[in-house]
Amino acid sequence: MTLRLLAIALLVSGVMVCGIRSSLLHWRMVDEVNRHLPKERRFSPVGWWLGKALDLYSEYERLYPGSSRRKQLRLLTLAMFVLLACAALLLVPSIT
Repeated sequence: MTLRLLAIALLVSGVMVCGIRSSLLHWRMVDEVNRHLPKERRFSPVGWWLGKALDLYSEYERLYPGSSRRKQLRLLTLAMFVLLACAALLLVPSIT
């Protein structure tokens, strides 16, 4: 039981690290895109939803074709979900 809790704590810590790194990468992308856009088309740092994020990513691809930042963001998001799923799977036997 203690080993399982330790593993869950490590997995959840990994989720937090991936989440923080992906947020920092996302903010860096917003700053880079906003440097090239006119003032009325810039992305606001608040009020994010899926459509706004997709607009940012397409604009980023237009301005920086072949950049590795999008790939890094996808990998961090995937890692975050995989780690969270593993933690949930370890948590299930202790609930039932």
